Amino acid sequence: MLLAFIITLSTRGQHAPEYPIGWEEKEAKPRNIALDRIASFRKTAVEFGYSKSFDFKGHFNDFVGVTKHDTNPKVIVQLKLTSLNRAQYLITKPIHPTQTHSKDPQGNYIFELHVIPNRELEAKILEFGPDMEVLEPIWLREQVADKVRCMWALYSD
Repeated sequence: MLLAFIITLSTRGQHAPEYPIGWEEKEAKPRNIALDRIASFRKTAVEFGYSKSFDFKGHFNDFVGVTKHDTNPKVIVQLKLTSLNRAQYLITKPIHPTQTHSKDPQGNYIFELHVIPNRELEAKILEFGPDMEVLEPIWLREQVADKVRCMWALYSD
């Protein structure tokens, strides 16, 4: 069980409900708060402090969703979409504000994102099923492929 002093400083929602963002006092960094997982709370008279110089808007510019992995670097993620309908959807509803797109010689759409990969990005990629392929970085491609292999193992007899 986590015990923490949390003050809601911002909300974050991208293709999902808003998430309250608080300040984790012990670790001195922002943290997303899953409201449905809070068992109880109580008001306290303890003075609460957080870094007022922390750039919350800038903090969320580098990744998809609400979970930032400090261990992953910001990279260029290249995704190939083979479905024109799905590509049009992604053009009108980008995964991330840094998203750009082009076409390869075969007519497939290539999307680029400048992000720190995380589980939310992987989930978004898997949401497109066989229509989307990770081209770069190779380590993310292998990570998604491992998840697909594990999924296949669940369904193969």
